[in-house]
Amino acid sequence: MLVECAPGSTWRLATHSRVITYNGRTYRTLPKADDIEANHIKKLVRHLMIELECARKHFGSLIKKKQEEPKEDVKGPTSGR
Repeated sequence: MLVECAPGSTWRLATHSRVITYNGRTYRTLPKADDIEANHIKKLVRHLMIELECARKHFGSLIKKKQEEPKEDVKGPTSGR
């Protein structure tokens, strides 16, 4: 994913994690293990500002579109009338 969605990114192995740098930002907590939890991928994409559409090509429904807020007309508390 990094090759296609974050061209020019670099990574290195640290003591307990992989450190990925892209776009002037660094994500330091990607585990070394082969099985990486979905939350790490989501946080990596958000933190490094990787295009969501590109990341979705590789991870599918793992990265969902941001949920829209309900557009209900919610009124604040009344004055006790």
